[in-house]
Amino acid sequence: MAKFEDPLQQDLDFTPDEVTEEPATEEVQAQAQEEQVEEPAVQEQPELPAKYRGKTFEDVVKMHQELEKLNGKQAQEVGEHRKFFDEWAKRELLQSRAQQPKQEEQEDPDNKFFKSPTKSMDEYINNHPTIKEAQQQSLLMKAQTAQQQLQQQFPDYKEVINNNNFKEWVGSSPIRQQLYQEADANYDVIAAAELISTWKALSGATQEKKPTITPESQESRAKSLKAAAVDTGAPSVSSKKRYSRLALQNLLRTNPEKYYANSDEILLAYEEGRVY
Repeated sequence: MAKFEDPLQQDLDFTPDEVTEEPATEEVQAQAQEEQVEEPAVQEQPELPAKYRGKTFEDVVKMHQELEKLNGKQAQEVGEHRKFFDEWAKRELLQSRAQQPKQEEQEDPDNKFFKSPTKSMDEYINNHPTIKEAQQQSLLMKAQTAQQQLQQQFPDYKEVINNNNFKEWVGSSPIRQQLYQEADANYDVIAAAELISTWKALSGATQEKKPTITPESQESRAKSLKAAAVDTGAPSVSSKKRYSRLALQNLLRTNPEKYYANSDEILLAYEEGRVY
């Protein structure tokens, strides 16, 4: 009788070749991902300003070079302006220092008042801002009045005082130089009239009969002079700077140092009719 064995009880020997384990699905995916070649990340190009859009590299280089030239030119101009201002400021300081008297030793105001009350009171009044402003306004009014009087007596006085022969004639005599100084520095109308009338008499200039001056004639003459200055384009007047009388008065009130520092130019502007 044949013998049958229970397969479950048989000692079965399974070799590794007969049984293989399948790798886990997750490990296969991980290995596949590692084998894949990583693609380089695409860098986003920055957005260019509007002025550079559509420009070639050569255009951008040219723009940069022109900007450097402009910056260099502006820097040079700023340097020249600073140098001019520094030289002007130094010159004004030196002139102001030369004109200032030596400062006296500081003294207690109370002691100074008791020692010389009259002198102390005069100095206090003269140095008071209100008094100074009134003096400056008075000086300005004196200059304007002198100009108006000369204009009425000698309508051509500007041409006379700017005449080279007249200047030589004044410079040849100490007395005439003194009269000119009084007229120029102190607005002495009498001294100015003496010089001009004597010069016109000696030079044979004929003075026209002075017409009756009315507000209407003054306004008409002012318009004619203004039109003539514009039409002829004379460099002695039209090309020079014109000043507002109100602006000059404000400058004298708020910054008298600057006003007197430019006194020569301001007086010349009055003489040439460049103050309106």
